[in-house]
Amino acid sequence: MDPHTLDELDEPSASLRIIVEISNNPQGVIVTNLYKIMKDSYDVGRTAVDTSRRALIKAEIITEYRNEFDRYNIKILALTPLGYAILPKITEMAELIEKSR
Repeated sequence: MDPHTLDELDEPSASLRIIVEISNNPQGVIVTNLYKIMKDSYDVGRTAVDTSRRALIKAEIITEYRNEFDRYNIKILALTPLGYAILPKITEMAELIEKSR
């Protein structure tokens, strides 16, 4: 298999990685921090992160909220109960994708 074939999976694999990264931070992940994590760790761009984030929110796998006590109104992402329910399979899929690279 051509090793670049998996590059076409940036957005789907971004979704998997977003779920895993959020699960590593039970208090939630600030959206701007997620952009940096995804770029630095996986070389996934902001567009792929935004597309994946919106799809995950629509599927009710993650939720986005704002801290009411934060004057900067920063967006925070967290897993929903559904997100936690599918987390073991998502983690397994993300590991398989990484092994195939």
